[in-house]
Amino acid sequence: MKIALIGYGKMGRLIEEVARRQNIEVVTRFTRAQPLRVDEQTRQALRDANAMIEFSTPDAVLENIRAAAALSLNLVIGTTG
Repeated sequence: MKIALIGYGKMGRLIEEVARRQNIEVVTRFTRAQPLRVDEQTRQALRDANAMIEFSTPDAVLENIRAAAALSLNLVIGTTG
């Protein structure tokens, strides 16, 4: 399985560590500096991803949901608040 991470704080880093131990590849990470966008560059970065895991901030969740839907990718949301 291959995943992408949205949010790379404490939980994002922990998910990456656990994924590595389970032989799950993290294909890309989206952060405040490199946000999830619906564009060709993002589509290329996500071309092998099976799902995205979202642990960003409450104010970013809705935008990330819309982007994931537009990109036709499965999304697991873990953001709280």
